[in-house]
Amino acid sequence: MSESVRLAPAMPARAATQPRRTVAVPAPGALLTALVLRLLEWQRRARERHELAALSDEALRDVGLSRADIFEEARKPFWRA
Repeated sequence: MSESVRLAPAMPARAATQPRRTVAVPAPGALLTALVLRLLEWQRRARERHELAALSDEALRDVGLSRADIFEEARKPFWRA
């Protein structure tokens, strides 16, 4: 008794008129720049949240925020906007 092997159908050939998809790879310098900018953004967020937490209740009222608003903002991790 012989076993038959079932082969999957071949992938259809790409039409000659269909453009080839390419992936753009950024230059290493661009990646480093993007990383530095992201780190600076995270540092700015952390600093601003710390400064908000240090404001007095009166100063918070002047800008229309409550201590609860600041608590919620300060609880966020630095990477979350």
